[in-house]
Formats: sequence, C-alpha cells, structure tokens
Amino acid sequence: MGFVVGVVLDCVEQPELGFDLKFLGGDVAALPGVEKLIDNSIRTALMDSMVWPSRIVLPMIAGDFSFLQMHSVGELDIKLIEGKNLKKTDVIMGKTDPFVVMYVRQTKDKMKQSTCKKGTVNPVWNESFKVEVEDPETQKLTLRLMDNESLERAEYVGSCEVSLGQFKPNVPKDMWLNVQKDPKAHEEAIDHCGQLHVIIVYNKYSNEKIAGEGDDVISTHERKVYDQQTLAEKLNPDSVVDAPNHQTRV
Repeated sequence: MGFVVGVVLDCVEQPELGFDLKFLGGDVAALPGVEKLIDNSIRTALMDSMVWPSRIVLPMIAGDFSFLQMHSVGELDIKLIEGKNLKKTDVIMGKTDPFVVMYVRQTKDKMKQSTCKKGTVNPVWNESFKVEVEDPETQKLTLRLMDNESLERAEYVGSCEVSLGQFKPNVPKDMWLNVQKDPKAHEEAIDHCGQLHVIIVYNKYSNEKIAGEGDDVISTHERKVYDQQTLAEKLNPDSVVDAPNHQTRV
C-alpha cells in the first residue's frame, strides 16, 4: 500500500506574486529607493526557486529529500566576440559604454558578466564564459546588453534570448543575435538595439557526473524517472516500483 511522503512543486511559467515588505518597527517604503530594490531582489529569488527547472520539495515525513532537486546535466561554453551597431545611450556624445550580462537562471551566483568597453558602439570582447544547464529542452540563454553609466549605475539597453533546444552536444554554433528592447514585443513594436556576435557550444555532462558513480542516466527525462525510482527504493528496498510515465506540474 502506497503513501505520500512528499510533494514536489514547480511552475511552468512565472506566477504572479504579491507581498508587503515591512521592517521591524516601520514601513520600508519610508526609505527612498529601498522598497523597489528589495522587492526586485526578493521577486527574482522567489521566481528562480519556483519556476522549472527549480523545484520546491515539501516533505511529509522526516528525511533528506535533496536528491529530488534538479541537477546540472551540462554547461554552455559561451564566447562573446563582438557587438555591432549598438544603440547609442549617450545621445549628446554619440557613444555607449557596453557590457553584457549572461544567464540561464537569473541568480547572482549563476550570472556571468563581460568587461565594459568604453565609448564604442562596435565593441570587441573575445571573452569566454561557462553557464550551467539543468534542462536543455526547456531552458534558454539570456544576454542583456547594459550601458555602464557610472561605478554604481548601469542602464538597460536591450536583450536577446536563445533557446537551448536548438543546440547539439559538442557542436559549436556561430550566431549573430539581434538585441531588442523587448524580445517578446510584436514585430511592429520591436526596438532594435544592435547585434551581438557569439559562438556557443553545449557540453553535455557524462552519465557518471549527472547521476553519480555507478548510475546510468542518459537524459533529463530519465533523470526525473530515476529520482522517483530512487525514492521508492529508499522507502521500500524489498520491492520494485515502476516510476510514473509522466509528472504533473502545478
């Protein structure tokens, strides 16, 4: 007879969140600029922890269920080569000081940043970065073009998104990406901000690195099945339980 030992929650799309922020003894809104800064930081952290491939594991019994979390199955090797005809953010001087922020998951420890190139709309970087991937079938790489206005301030210029499902393991892909103010805007509303030249390679981890020594896991889908089988075996080692053919997402 089966019983529920835990619940795994993940969201396919970003949920709408609403919350109030208060300091002990006062309202955070009383401090100029602080409320928006903290709100954005909390919202980003919550989104990353709730949206696939992240999972919220809610155990119903005591035990360590960390193995149910998603793990990296590979990484992107990104070579940022150059930019072309980037948007001039300083209209008077006719220049910009561009740098690029790259990420698959928008958390500080997983985001990569290029150097800043001063006073040019055609910067040359030739810099390389590595970004971890948990689910290449659904995740995307985002490149955000920024203008460095001062030591403590940067202005958003535009961004581009690259679906990871198009990459074959270990095959370099040379790409010119169109930078847009809003990548999700309709064609007639697109604000073009230049182009970025990149070479991207998706390197798939070995089976041993994904599942641990002695396990044989070939794909992200099989990793999900493996997690469920492992849980069943830990709870009842004397029986063999077939893992479900699919997972229901909330």
